[in-house]
Formats: sequence, structure tokens, C-alpha cells
Amino acid sequence: MNHGQYIVDQIVNDFEEAVSQDGFTKLVYTFMQMYYKLANPKLADYQKMLETFHQHHYHEFLFQYKVRNNKCTKFIETLKDFTSVKKPKKKDYQTLFASIIAFKEVLGTLPGGNVNSIPFVFTAKSVQKWFYDEVTELRKRLGVDKRKEICMVCGRGHAKESLFYADEEAWSGHTHCAANRIQKCADCPQNIRHRPQNNRHPDAGKQMSFTFGVYLIRVGYETRESVKDKWSLDIPKKAVQIVNDWGLFQENAEEIHSVLAEIQATSSKAVETVVKQFHSGVRPEDCRQHVREQLLVQYEPACKELKNKHTHLKRKYDQLAESSNECEMMLSLQHRKTKDVYEDNDYLKNHIDSLQSSLLQTEHAHARLKISYQRQQGELQQSIQREWHYYNRQQQRFR
Repeated sequence: MNHGQYIVDQIVNDFEEAVSQDGFTKLVYTFMQMYYKLANPKLADYQKMLETFHQHHYHEFLFQYKVRNNKCTKFIETLKDFTSVKKPKKKDYQTLFASIIAFKEVLGTLPGGNVNSIPFVFTAKSVQKWFYDEVTELRKRLGVDKRKEICMVCGRGHAKESLFYADEEAWSGHTHCAANRIQKCADCPQNIRHRPQNNRHPDAGKQMSFTFGVYLIRVGYETRESVKDKWSLDIPKKAVQIVNDWGLFQENAEEIHSVLAEIQATSSKAVETVVKQFHSGVRPEDCRQHVREQLLVQYEPACKELKNKHTHLKRKYDQLAESSNECEMMLSLQHRKTKDVYEDNDYLKNHIDSLQSSLLQTEHAHARLKISYQRQQGELQQSIQREWHYYNRQQQRFR
């Protein structure tokens, strides 16, 4: 069973989900997905891809994505500048696409390395190609894969492709990734997870090459200490200054051995039943129905447990829903009360504004009346004084 493929699928899914959280990174990732699907593209292929990218992805991005950092702004400017090119040729599209691909740094480190210069996430995503280019280049530099018939481990002949860390019946956590797939002869030492009681490695008499020991460390499978312990190879520190993580390995795989064994046992029993019944003349449709019933019986305790959990969770959900309804009613009541208070406040505010306006008008009227009164008072005083002078003159005349 290719357990490693399940791990790869999960890693890629997690990465794509993280990329999709941001509109700009999602846009760059989408462009790269479309770009790496092109095979020996012609001018028409570039034109069609760019048009599809604009219509189905870019226009929507411009409409929705308003908070833009410097890289995003530069990305937009790159596409905008291309529109000024009159009758762009194939090399113009190639230059544009190369400029856009350069924005891949916003995605962070792409999982899986490269496959024939194409990022792993834009290929078929096969576990056998995990960090394929990087592993191949390392082997070339170390000179461990000059001839296919030569064993990479010991340097002897009669080699064939196999896993250095075998995919055992009880999964050890190793996978079929590129770093683990090597040319190896049948007699070469392999990694032993559990040492014998006498502490002597069963392959101690066989010699692993120094170069392959360096390889195991450089891809991330081993350390200088583990290589010395397992194969008595003393690798100097300067030979392995750069250590990568190209060997896909699941830590603590033994913790799920019981689960995997249960699944495999159930599957084996089902296969055995189908073969026996079919050999006895039972129709395939009846075999299928019988196996389904058998599987249901085997998993009946688990189904009952799940049903009980479902009932318990449903009860809790109903309680929470009831409590939520009560809270919603209280909130609605408080909302109405608050609304009434605001309405009363608005009424009082309007009334106060009206009173203030009336008071201001009254003050203006009072000021006008006061001015009028003072003017009339002055005129009356002047009239009285004139009458008094006239009266005095008349009195003097009669005397």
C-alpha cells in the first residue's frame, strides 16, 4: 500500500488551502497552475491562456481585492504595462509570463521541490517524484548513479531499482519517494530499526560506501551519528554541511499499526468470503450484498458507539439551540427597549430644540419691545417738556 501518496496529497491540500486564504497569493498560484499546463505553447496558446486568466480570475481579483501591498501593485503594473505593447509576439508573452512567474516567492516554499524543472505541486503530484530534480542533481554531484547496473550503496554490480528503506508489512513510516528509490543489489545492507540484543548489526560485515552514507545524510534520512552507529561510517562534518529534508518520512508510524492491521484484517476476511462464495456458485450481486452485511456486522459496535455519540451531541445541540433562542428573544426585547429609548430621546431632543428656538424668538421680541418702549418713552418725555414750556409761557403772558 502506497502510504506515502496519502501523505503527499494531504501536504499539497494543506498548502493549497493556505495559499487560498489570500486573494493575491491565490491569483499567483492560479496563474502558475495554468502556465505549467501549457505543453510546447505557440503564440495562440499564450494568447488564449492570458485571456482566460483575465476573464475568469484577474478581473474578479481587481474588483474584490482592494488592500494591496507593494508586490501586488507591481504585479498589476506588470500586466498593465503589457497592454501598451502593440501586436505582442511570442517572445513578448514569454517575457511577460516569466515576469509573473517570478512572483512565486509570495507563495513561500513550494512543497515537493521540482520535477523536470516544473514545481512538484503543478505536476501529477506522485510521491515517486517528491523532490525528484533535487535528488537527481545530488546523486550526479556525488557520482552515485553513473550506471544503472551499479549499486548505489556498495558500488558492486547486478543492481536494480528498489527501496533502500523497505516498505515493510508493518509500515515503518518510509515512503516510495525519489530519495528512497535507488539502484541497489540484493546483498546490500539496509536500515534496521531495531538492533539485535548483542548490539551487532546483522550487515556489519558488508560495507556501505562513504559516498552513499553522505547521500543518506544530505537527503535527510540519517545523521552522522546514526550512520556511524548503523554502518560504522565516520562522515566528517564538512562533507555534510548542507542537510535537506527530501526524504518523505512519517514519524511514529508504529502508533497506527494496530489501526492499519484492523483495516487490513477486515479487508482480507471480506476478500476471502467473496472468493469462496463465488467459487461456490453465488452470483456476484449476492456476494456483494453478503460482504456488505458482513462488514456491517463487524463494525456494528463502532456504529452503535457513533450513534450514541450522535445522540449525545444532538441533545447538547438542542439544548444550545434552546438556550440560543432564549438569548435571541432577550436580545430582541432589549433591542426594542433600546429603540424606544432612542425614540424618546429623539422626541425630547426635538422638543428641547423647539423650546430653545421659541425662547430665542421671545428674547428677540423682548429686545425689540424694549427698544420700542425706550423710544416711545423718550418721545413722551420730549412731548411733556414741550407742553410744560408752553404752559409756562402762557402763565407768564396772563400775568
